[in-house]
Amino acid sequence: MWLCAIPAILLCTAEYDRPDTNNGFLTVLTYNFRPSDDLANAVATELRQAAIFREVDVTEKSLGPGAQLVLRGVIENTEWRGEGYAYLLGLSRGLPILLGLPMGSVYNALKLHLELLKQSNQQVLWRYDIEEHYSKTEGMYYNLGRDFDYPEMLRAGINPAIESLRQFIASQPASYWDAMAPAGTAMHAAN
Repeated sequence: MWLCAIPAILLCTAEYDRPDTNNGFLTVLTYNFRPSDDLANAVATELRQAAIFREVDVTEKSLGPGAQLVLRGVIENTEWRGEGYAYLLGLSRGLPILLGLPMGSVYNALKLHLELLKQSNQQVLWRYDIEEHYSKTEGMYYNLGRDFDYPEMLRAGINPAIESLRQFIASQPASYWDAMAPAGTAMHAAN
């Protein structure tokens, strides 16, 4: 992004596969994002609210004998791309921006692979991929500071995932779940 300070440059770009380990975005310096923790906790919260399972926990430890199912998530993409518009003016680019022209644009991508496993033998029972994208043009008077939208992308993707999981569970006969968990189904989300 520092190239925007040089005259005769039209635009400057930055790309990060891991925005959580970088700084210097389009309109913000840093972003407090811990993908493995934040996404695991958000998925667990959504599952609790959906009330599909009796119990939902987030853990990195081995699971106890009471957990019959494990929801495993693999983060495949948290790309961030930004373009700053320099208008060929270098350090003087502030004037068009003050007049309302865009500062630049951003793009975010989130791809998360979910699997429901039977803990006893690690058999995959259900799979779902969340893939969401976000883009925004930012200016001094509109969308300022909107470089990121990972929470909303997860929320948009987790709702259909939960519905798919609910349909999978409903499609199995009661005897399937009784054989797996005689005392009821407990669920642990692993990050």
